[in-house]
Amino acid sequence: MEKNLLLNKIKEIQTEYKELLTNIIDDLEGLYRSAALDEFVLFWTKNKPVVNMFLKHYFSNKDAFIMTAVTYLDIAADEQYPFFLAGSYHILDDPLGKYCEICSSLEGEYEIPLGAEILKCARDDLRVLNEYPQIIVIPMRLFKEKEKQEVLKEASEQLFLSLLSEISSIEEYFDKIKSVDDIAKSIKGFEDSILLNDDDDSSLPFSERFERTRFLMKGWFPDDVTDAQLFLYVVTSYLSQAIDIILSCAEFNVIPYIRYNLALHYYLMCAEVIERESDIDCKTKLVCVGNLLYKIADSDKLKNKGDQKFFEIIEKNNFWLKLKNETQKVTVESGTVKKMASIIENCLNCLYSEIEKE
Repeated sequence: MEKNLLLNKIKEIQTEYKELLTNIIDDLEGLYRSAALDEFVLFWTKNKPVVNMFLKHYFSNKDAFIMTAVTYLDIAADEQYPFFLAGSYHILDDPLGKYCEICSSLEGEYEIPLGAEILKCARDDLRVLNEYPQIIVIPMRLFKEKEKQEVLKEASEQLFLSLLSEISSIEEYFDKIKSVDDIAKSIKGFEDSILLNDDDDSSLPFSERFERTRFLMKGWFPDDVTDAQLFLYVVTSYLSQAIDIILSCAEFNVIPYIRYNLALHYYLMCAEVIERESDIDCKTKLVCVGNLLYKIADSDKLKNKGDQKFFEIIEKNNFWLKLKNETQKVTVESGTVKKMASIIENCLNCLYSEIEKE
């Protein structure tokens, strides 16, 4: 199928998806949430062959960024503007796909904390589809085969075990680890490598960090979940997500746009291992550029003259190409983030000036 035909088919699918979300959004709010999510899965399962073909072939040799490892793209907070600065093509890895996976693996009562997030995500998806058709909304990581899910589980567990001392299997882990103190002793020397939540502070005592995480996860697990179970679940979830993103993006020739430090931390940790052990290019430099754009870009200045002018100016000034060429001169090593951030800030200041001229 020719690339233009593929793109036209994807546009049709986006229109159909918008109609589906409009029809099921009320059900996502109440007792029929599971049935609504089933409709979501059925829709994307039906369209999987075309979407797979599109992802595998359309973005070859193109700088396509996919916003992933997010709960939703917050248009109300203008998060779309820094995203549009990264690359030439833009995809949203629809978080509803991940929510479907989570809900299918949890008992009914533990779906409750997800309800508000699922509804918020669906509403934001609709807003993206209505207001920013330049962004293709696809649940990329929903398309994993069952065998790949097993590979992810095994790989994340092996990486998890590599962070522990004198423990070589999950069975041995549960035999030896009974309390948060046991965990702290086992990870001694790797405390900085293990983040437990978005606001985790590795300078604090591990027991304090762990108890805060237990509090934040309240409602997701039975009250009697053990320290060992909780720690294993939290860390392997982050590792599995990072490995999944790396492998999916490599398969589909796209670059992950990762906003949050927690997800970026585990992405870079896993990328180092994967690049050492395989021929996969994790594109860590471009991933860091995208993350810094999110942190540094001033959306108020970018949207100052309206969306149409914003898109015209970034295209006319070849913003992404110039930024990419400048940042390619910097290596991704400890201590180079400030240098890369400075380059990005200079490019952004030039862009702000161009926008002000209009």
